[in-house]
Amino acid sequence: MRNFRNVALATATAATLAITGTGAAIADTTAPAATGTQADALFKGTKGENDKPLKDIIADGTKGVFNGQGSSQFLKPEDEKEPKDAEKPFDARTLFGKETNWQEAPQWARLWVDGTLIAGIAAAVGGVIAAVNWASYNGWIQLPQLGR
Repeated sequence: MRNFRNVALATATAATLAITGTGAAIADTTAPAATGTQADALFKGTKGENDKPLKDIIADGTKGVFNGQGSSQFLKPEDEKEPKDAEKPFDARTLFGKETNWQEAPQWARLWVDGTLIAGIAAAVGGVIAAVNWASYNGWIQLPQLGR
């Protein structure tokens, strides 16, 4: 059994190295034009010139879901001649590079970054609350009794 595990591990390692080596060889190295820092790219989900307001995004998306058209209706353009937001190219360096240009990123990517940041903040706050609750339960700290 030990030989089988060694062979499986060696095969998985070789396959991983082969795939990642190919990915690095065909990577695009042209960086987008930069105008700001990473902090400038935060909370820009609806700040672009032609961006849909959040209430319209939610209304279109829920209408599409309830009509059986799926969730692809969330960022559907008003004019059918415009390219769909999901079809616009996205380079992560426009939002996550040393220097960023959030105007070049499609709206779906900016909304994704905003949602991820909000979820991360909520997770950190929840972790602090859980840690304080655990410490209080185990008697490490004494919390004041409110309303008693």
